[in-house]
Amino acid sequence: MYEIHRFCDTIFTMCKKIIFVCIFLLVGTCLFAQSADMVSKLIEADSVTYEEFAYFCAINLNLIDDETSPAEAMVALDNAKIFSMPKNPKDTISYGTLANMCMRTWGVKGGLMYRITKSDYYAFKEIQYLGFVSKTENPNKKVSGINALNMITRFLEIVEKSGE
Repeated sequence: MYEIHRFCDTIFTMCKKIIFVCIFLLVGTCLFAQSADMVSKLIEADSVTYEEFAYFCAINLNLIDDETSPAEAMVALDNAKIFSMPKNPKDTISYGTLANMCMRTWGVKGGLMYRITKSDYYAFKEIQYLGFVSKTENPNKKVSGINALNMITRFLEIVEKSGE
């Protein structure tokens, strides 16, 4: 009799945990709906603007929440002195600029020339060296949305491996 009672308690405890996880997932889905919309928009984009990319950088650094606009994300990154506001935030972004934004956002040190200059060109050379883009790629080429998301993922892998 005692074993049956203990078995029923175990089943009840498991059901409570499953219900808790379901509620947690439901709330999480509602909270991250905005960033999922931005990801979908970015995947479909032929080119990425400064604001759109800045949104993902600022989200990752917890400077903004999901309801914040990309324009406000640019301001948040400028205020945090991660990187400065461009002349026109609605302009499309090149591989060199995207690489520099990534290096600054995730604090990747880079090679000697990047450390000295902090320029887009040497940031681009660093991502070429890391194998993120081919050796024949042009640093002034506009970045597609899917390539921008791939770049974010690769930089997050670097940060995760380094333990920061």
